[in-house]
Amino acid sequence: MRFFYDFKTFLSRVKSWDSIESAVAQSLRFNARIEEARPLSEQEMLRIKQIHELQRNRQCQGCDFSNVDLTEQRLEHAQLQGANLNGADLSDSDFSYCNLEHASLQVATLFRTSLFRAHLKAVDLNGADLREADLNNADLHQAQLIAADLRQADLSEADLSETNLSEANLQGADLRWVDFYRADLSHADLRGADLSGADLTEANLSHANLSQAVLCRTDLTDVCLDYTVLQDTVCQQVINPPYEKLKHLIVD
Repeated sequence: MRFFYDFKTFLSRVKSWDSIESAVAQSLRFNARIEEARPLSEQEMLRIKQIHELQRNRQCQGCDFSNVDLTEQRLEHAQLQGANLNGADLSDSDFSYCNLEHASLQVATLFRTSLFRAHLKAVDLNGADLREADLNNADLHQAQLIAADLRQADLSEADLSETNLSEANLQGADLRWVDFYRADLSHADLRGADLSGADLTEANLSHANLSQAVLCRTDLTDVCLDYTVLQDTVCQQVINPPYEKLKHLIVD
């Protein structure tokens, strides 16, 4: 339906109040389509160009991809150092071996995203959704993962040294052989997580929940377990355990 620019023509087309309301609604929808078809701004054109460049060359350091839909993309080895991906959706995409050092992915969605062996040093993933993500062997040294959702994620053999994981949700996560040296896991939810072989030297686990977690051959040298919940936690052959806190759990 075309827009009624002339009010007299508009009135001639309607016979009742119901049809007036219908005509107005259709005209408004038409105007909305006109608005949607407006020319793209320079910023929007630049973003589209950057996305095409990323898909073609796997390279776009420092680019602004905030709130962009990048689901189901194959972007292995992409170079995205310092990029802004805040609020972006990267679900089911393959970012294996990519470089996202110092990038910002606050509250981004990375559900089932592959970040296998990715370079994520000092990346900002605060509040990000990383459920079931593949972070096996990833480098997350000094990364920010405050309140991140990592349920059922695979972080095995990853470097999480000096990483901030306070209030993160790691329920059921695969944390075998992870380097947690001096990591902040305070108030983190680690229920049912597998920490076999992990290095928790000088890590902060105060107020964390380790119920039903597995600590087999885990290094607990100088770990902080103040007010940590350890209900039904499995402790086998742990290294340098704080006996006063774990003596009722340790199994030789």
